[in-house]
This record gives sequence, C-alpha cells and structure tokens, in this order.
Amino acid sequence: AVTAWAVLHSWLASTRAKVGVTKCMGAAGSRFYRLGYNVISIISFAPVGLLMRSLPDRLVYQVPTPWSLVMAAFQLIGVFLAGVTLLQTGPLQFAGVTQLIGGQDAMTLVVRGFYRYVRHPLYLFGLIVLWFMPRMSLNQLIVGAFLTVYLFVGARLEEDRLLRDFGKDYEEYKTRTPMIVPWPRRRFERR
Repeated sequence: AVTAWAVLHSWLASTRAKVGVTKCMGAAGSRFYRLGYNVISIISFAPVGLLMRSLPDRLVYQVPTPWSLVMAAFQLIGVFLAGVTLLQTGPLQFAGVTQLIGGQDAMTLVVRGFYRYVRHPLYLFGLIVLWFMPRMSLNQLIVGAFLTVYLFVGARLEEDRLLRDFGKDYEEYKTRTPMIVPWPRRRFERR
C-alpha cells in the first residue's frame, strides 16, 4: 500500500503530470494543481492507515520512562521545526492556496533558514518524527521503513526536477549542502 501511494505521489509530482493536467484543463488546471496534489496525497494515504489499524500487529518495543519522554520531545521538536520550515518556504504556496486564488506559481530556490544545512529539511524533520516513536509496533515499523526509503528516492526524483528548473544555481547549492542528513561540512585545502 505504501509503495502504491509512493508511485502515485511521485507521478503526480512529475512535470509530465502537471503539464498533462494543464493541457486538459487549461489555466484552471494549473491553478488547482498544487492544492489538488496535496489533497490527493492525503486521501490516497488513508488506506495505509486503515491497513495499519486492521491488520494483525504486535509490539516491537516500548521505551521506558524517562527515555520515552525524551523521544516524544524529539518528535515535538521535529513537528515544530517542520512548521518553521514551512514558514520559510511559504505555507500558502506550499499548500496550493496562493496558486488557487490567482497568485503566481513562481518557483524560487530557497537556500536560507534550515535550507542552509540540508536541501530537504522537511524530510529530515519527518524522519525525526517517524523514528523517535517511543512505542513501535510491527506495522508502524514496516510502514516507517517503506516511507524512509521513499523519502530518499523521492528526494532524488525531486532533485532531478529542481536541477531542470534552477540549473546551475541548484547544482551549486547541491555541491555545498547535504541532501537530508546535516553532516558537518568538509573543508578541503587547495594544494
């Protein structure tokens, strides 16, 4: 179910899908696209949640207190930082509301804020929320593993689009900024 969702999600995020909708629906299709993409992404993930709740499950681990509280705090921090990241990119544009009300769908390369440290901070914070679960069931573990793989695959696909859209600017940004995990920068001396 996660794989089917990931394929649909990636296909809808593709330039080909957006161009196809715009050809079929004209300017209205372009204006509604981002909001529709987000709505479809959320609705199409619902079967995953239903399967997680309805399939047999068992506990993999439960972290004892006080460590469970520390892990929950990391999750809250991840949610908070994801919210801050959305503010850095423009939450109404991210959701598709700006485009819907006739605002421009102009893309800008954001390299400030958390984007100075990683190219995909929303993915990083999502992984923090996902993997700092103080209580993990087998179904959660399986879905989490699939989502983690998809985040990295999806990031690669997204980067192909970003390279097409921003060209050399994105290539430069990519060389100096880690993709998801904020490794310390390596400084090489010229000899």
